[in-house]
Amino acid sequence: MSKTTLDKSLLDVISDPDAGTPEDKMRLFLIYYISTQQAPSEADLEQYKKALTDAGCNLSPLQYIKQWKAFAKMASTPASYGSTTTKPMGLLSRVMNTGSQFVMEGVKNLVLKQQ
Repeated sequence: MSKTTLDKSLLDVISDPDAGTPEDKMRLFLIYYISTQQAPSEADLEQYKKALTDAGCNLSPLQYIKQWKAFAKMASTPASYGSTTTKPMGLLSRVMNTGSQFVMEGVKNLVLKQQ
């Protein structure tokens, strides 16, 4: 997983019937899938799915992690709003600061002044 040379490829380990239980193989693949920066291609993913299915693994954890990773990727990329290049959080903080200044001015006007 850390870019070091392995004795066997991940696909070979998953396909090996003596390499642990189906749950161990699924855990190993999920660790690989989560830790890679770029997800495997669809063709590679289909090979892994076939090997995991042949090893007796339940693929529902993989579906969950795929959805989770897609959601995390979507949440981490900033959305663009039309032609504006302002970041949404920057815009929100600026609105909040301006709004709080208006509120403070209104509070100052409401406080009775001693004369």
